[in-house]
Amino acid sequence: GKNQALETEKYYSKACELGDKESCFNLAVKYREGKLLGKDIKKAITYFEKADQLDHLWASLALGNIYYNKENGDQDIDKAFYYLNKSIHNKTLINDKDLRSQENLKNAYISLGNIYFNGEGSIPKNISKGIRFYEKGK
Repeated sequence: GKNQALETEKYYSKACELGDKESCFNLAVKYREGKLLGKDIKKAITYFEKADQLDHLWASLALGNIYYNKENGDQDIDKAFYYLNKSIHNKTLINDKDLRSQENLKNAYISLGNIYFNGEGSIPKNISKGIRFYEKGK
């Protein structure tokens, strides 16, 4: 029930404050998906940012997708570009054989391809670069 949800939130929140990146990430996911505590994208972003600062493997991907897919209500191409670009250069993520990691990386390349292909945000249009990114996302 609600008490259980509050206890869980308190536990994750405290562990996150103490620098546990998994707790930050898990709390962010719970707020993003609305499981346990109700959907709150602002709180999700806050916890994803903390997880990202602690080098959580998937946090930059999650942030890039939130900003690219307008989950926070507005599309912020420059923030999406920053986080997606950061994720495709993450050596640990690149070498992670987990299928979810590989699918997420492909999606990041496709989103970055769109940004270059269309010249979105402050990123200048670069069709050939866009195509290269699409190729990597296949």
